[in-house]
Amino acid sequence: MTEEHKELCKEFTDYERFRGIKALKRIAPHLKPLFSYLQNETLKAEEMSFKQAQEFQTYLSTLEDKDGSLHYATLTVVSLISMAKRLYDYLRHEGKVYTNPFLGIKRIKPPKRLPRNIPHEHKMNEYLDYLSKFWEHKEVRARRIYYKIHVIAELQYATGLRISEVMDLESADIDFEQGLIKVRHGKGGKERIAYVNEYALKVLKIYITEMREVINVNKQSKKLFAVHDVTGIVQTVNKYLNKAAFSCGMGEFTSHSFRHSLGFHLLRRGCDMRYIQLILGHEDMNTTTIYTKVEKGDLKKELDRYHPRQFKKYEKAV
Repeated sequence: MTEEHKELCKEFTDYERFRGIKALKRIAPHLKPLFSYLQNETLKAEEMSFKQAQEFQTYLSTLEDKDGSLHYATLTVVSLISMAKRLYDYLRHEGKVYTNPFLGIKRIKPPKRLPRNIPHEHKMNEYLDYLSKFWEHKEVRARRIYYKIHVIAELQYATGLRISEVMDLESADIDFEQGLIKVRHGKGGKERIAYVNEYALKVLKIYITEMREVINVNKQSKKLFAVHDVTGIVQTVNKYLNKAAFSCGMGEFTSHSFRHSLGFHLLRRGCDMRYIQLILGHEDMNTTTIYTKVEKGDLKKELDRYHPRQFKKYEKAV
């Protein structure tokens, strides 16, 4: 990096530190390819255009090593472009550029993959049963927290709702007679209807009619789970979901894992992909197709189960 680039990197790092951003050590290495590109193109950072920002992404995604393999993985390119965008957000904030050139590019998308920690159905049942035994915790505070986690978990696994959608719910959004939930602000601000099974509806009804006033500290909130800080409560939910997962002998498990688990389990049980798309509220079917990437063990079992030659007896030739 040139001295000018080093100084810009330092100023940006200080700015991010002031904003409370962590992982500051990642900034310099992630900006190094951008600064090298600018140096090779004899450009100042303030001179980069939308076209040049797009060309920088193309350069990253097509750069090859000596053996002909790509130098950067797709996820790495995504991370580098994200850091470049943050840098130009800073430059715009400081009045050094009028617009952020990385806002105008068609950004490369990371490959969609299923998380490795999706439990099988029987393990999911064990996990949900563990969460439902909230009264076994010694401390009253722990019982209250795990009770709310239990309700949220049953709701998420029943509907596939995102945690942000759950936290936005109000009592009026739930139709107990028809087993429907109105999601008013889904992804992209779109409204949709979610479907709830009978057991999850019973859990919800008990929570609303008997426990909500007892459990929640914020009595004035209209939100179903009395949210005043979405980020804070999501972190808390994930913290306790992880603790419960390790207690059940599972790996890392977060609120979003319920959504992936539902989609995967529905597909394994033969649910039509079009229905899974509607249940999860995917706008694009390509998003839903990640659930077709089943484990190799499942493929072996299905092959053994359905292959027409599976049960043919071996007859030794004489």
